Amino acid sequence: MTYSRLVSVLIHTLFTPHDQIIMKPWTSLLLAVLLAVASAFVARAEPFEVAVGWTKPPYVIAADDTGFEIELITEILTRMGYKDVYILYVPYGRSVKMIQDGSVDMGLTLTTTHGIPEEMLSDAYVAYQNAVISLASASREIRALPEISHYSVAAFQNAHKVLGDIYRTAVHNAELYIELPEQRRQVEMLLMGSIDLAIMDRFIFMHLSEDITGIDQTDKVDIFQLFPTNYYQAGFKEPKILKRFNVELSRAHDDGLYRRLAEKYKLEEMATLVERHRVSH
Repeated sequence: MTYSRLVSVLIHTLFTPHDQIIMKPWTSLLLAVLLAVASAFVARAEPFEVAVGWTKPPYVIAADDTGFEIELITEILTRMGYKDVYILYVPYGRSVKMIQDGSVDMGLTLTTTHGIPEEMLSDAYVAYQNAVISLASASREIRALPEISHYSVAAFQNAHKVLGDIYRTAVHNAELYIELPEQRRQVEMLLMGSIDLAIMDRFIFMHLSEDITGIDQTDKVDIFQLFPTNYYQAGFKEPKILKRFNVELSRAHDDGLYRRLAEKYKLEEMATLVERHRVSH
């Protein structure tokens, strides 16, 4: 129901068709209150649109709108009163533009490095830990990023744009370097020995490798954490919604929702990182 339709309904509720509509003080006040309540209801009834990148299990699983990030955000928005949450899965970088031009209400996995002003960003709600991953059977020891230039490497899409200058120089000189939009393919190539190193979030690797093989691969790989932990925020079109989101995010930590979802997706270490970051900031 549109706002103009609401006005029409309320006027016809307050007055019969034969009444002469003369606004007295009490009717003006009553109509103003009712319109404020009704317009808030209409806004809440509109689909709340959230833009997020493509599938990154266990964080984002597009096939059935699940994953840690999706379930956390959906539950928080439900607590805020939004019953119709619509998730839009878009290519890398598109969610940034959609928040900037106001075409969606919310965008996930963002920071100020994406060009979003801090005042449009929530508190950090998730952490990613990119790493250099090698098969343990190869007995490699990677101590610094320049060393990866001696190997064949598969990374996630646009890794060369976000992992820094040292990384960009190293992979420019690598024996083979490819970036793949489908991270499952990275894992398959590493497990088959088609590449020497995979560059990706370690929790995404562990989730996908177990899904592919049916077995926990922790003991089958060496993980070299040569990148800093990245803490990500949600971007909002409306400042009021951003403030309320932060309140509910804090509540999700306090009442155990955050930790329960992390345990569901084997992201306990990630949750601990975010909780420590929350305390220190």
